[in-house]
Amino acid sequence: MSLFLGSNKVAPTSYHGTVPSGTISITSNGMYDVGSYASASVSVSGGDDLFEQLVDRTITEASGNVSVIGSYAFRHCTSLTTASFPEATTIYGYAFTDCTSLTTASFPAATTIGGYAFQNCTSLTTASFPSATTIDSFAFQRCSSLTTANFPSATSISYGAFQSCSNLTTASFPLATSIGGSAFLGCSNLTTASFPAVKTIGTSAFQNCSKLTTASFPAATSIGGSAFYGCFSLTTISFPVATSIGGIAFQNCSNLTTISFPAVKTIGTSAFQNCSNLTTISFPAVKTIGTSAFQNCSNLTTISFPAATTISSYAFTSCSNLTTASFPEATTIYGYAFRYCSNLTTISFPAATSIGIFAFTGCTSLTTASFPLATTIGSSAFNGCSNLTTASFPAATTIGNTAFIKCITLLSLYLLGSTIPTLDNINAFTSTPISNYTTSTGGVYGSIYVPASLYDSYLTATNWSVYSSRFVSV
Repeated sequence: MSLFLGSNKVAPTSYHGTVPSGTISITSNGMYDVGSYASASVSVSGGDDLFEQLVDRTITEASGNVSVIGSYAFRHCTSLTTASFPEATTIYGYAFTDCTSLTTASFPAATTIGGYAFQNCTSLTTASFPSATTIDSFAFQRCSSLTTANFPSATSISYGAFQSCSNLTTASFPLATSIGGSAFLGCSNLTTASFPAVKTIGTSAFQNCSKLTTASFPAATSIGGSAFYGCFSLTTISFPVATSIGGIAFQNCSNLTTISFPAVKTIGTSAFQNCSNLTTISFPAVKTIGTSAFQNCSNLTTISFPAATTISSYAFTSCSNLTTASFPEATTIYGYAFRYCSNLTTISFPAATSIGIFAFTGCTSLTTASFPLATTIGSSAFNGCSNLTTASFPAATTIGNTAFIKCITLLSLYLLGSTIPTLDNINAFTSTPISNYTTSTGGVYGSIYVPASLYDSYLTATNWSVYSSRFVSV
């Protein structure tokens, strides 16, 4: 059967009856499109609907020389297996939505694929659109049989375009410059992603692509939040020019071992949290490390951030194999930043002025702590550092409650600044040799070394006077 699309570039103004089974060939007589809602009802008035809700939906093939496929044109044609429109340049939104038997779609001239155009085409196995430059939102969402997506001309991939294409294994977009949020979310069989020109990766773009092993984006400057969250198989990533990493971007990428981001300046919240096999990291340009950025990276051993100025809360909490931390420019260490880094032995923070609460709590291998510029030591900052023997804070102005509680081997505390720091509470040294706990030091008490010029003042200073027998004049 052949249907002629009239001079108004839409379906005939009136159509009645049932479209027969088999092949539908749509011709245009020089006109251009299959009208919007072309398949929406049996009795059509005004030229809007032809096939969508036909009583007899046994159309198996649709082809023709039209240049535009209108919105909803073939939606719900559940028996349609083949769609071939070699001259169509535009496929509007929902055009083939829910065509669950569609296996072959040929649109060699199409430049635009509208939103939801092939959504829920669960039998579609291959998508090849050599001329398509734009793929709109959810265009191929839940095409669960789709294995290959080849779009050599596409420049943009919109939000959710291939979301939940659970059998997609290969995606090639050599010219695409942007990937929208959730574009490949839930593509659980995707193993290879090649996007050499992409500059922007949207939020959750590859989230839960659990078989993705390699991610190479040589031109990407921005990585959105949750972009690669839950990519458990990811082992190799390359982002040589990226300047920012969004929150949770690589969280739970548990097989990632080595990462290098030479241009990144900002690492978002929980960006690499729970990357439990991560051993080596390189961020020479980073200024800010977000909250929980590397929390629970239990195999990370050495870290160096030569340009970082801010270490946010929980940034390295429970990095239990971390031994060395060097931050020559960091001025602020927020609370819990290195809590439970139980193998941390060497730390260098020559520029730090503030140490947050619980910052080094449970760092049981730490033996020496020297912070030449730190003015504030937060509550419980060194709580439970059971092997800490020497600590030096020449610039300290405030020492918080329980700052050194349970530092059971602390024998030497140097406070050689020109002013007496405020001691928030006498509990700052509870369960240390400076207080009364000497079991771990063989009965030897600890000492607080202070300038000779301030020795007498320390003896009577608020909360310091209780430790009068521990002061040593230097």
